Amino acid sequence: MVFGEEFLKVNKRILNKIVKAIVVRNNKEALIAQLKAMNHYPPLAGPTIKKNCPALVISGSQDQLVNPKGARQLAHLCGGRHNEIQDIGHSIPAEAPELFNRTVLDFLLQP
Repeated sequence: MVFGEEFLKVNKRILNKIVKAIVVRNNKEALIAQLKAMNHYPPLAGPTIKKNCPALVISGSQDQLVNPKGARQLAHLCGGRHNEIQDIGHSIPAEAPELFNRTVLDFLLQP
């Protein structure tokens, strides 16, 4: 669910190692807490959104956890910008690190 189809296809031979690394890196209690928190995630238009602050919302076109409409809405509510990266899933920094870095740096360095 967290990786896009292209990433999975290209990295097919090392998927077991990726899964093992994810399991080792995360502990059970933290994962359960994160999944429970996702069930109670506040609406995007909630009172915590501060309008007109510099914000960059990046999403992947193959992300199964964040829908594009919600990502665009969050960027709009913040007065920010939304970039959707094609053929990428939820794990953008891992799937396309150079593109992710360039996108963030371009945003941070804009006048």
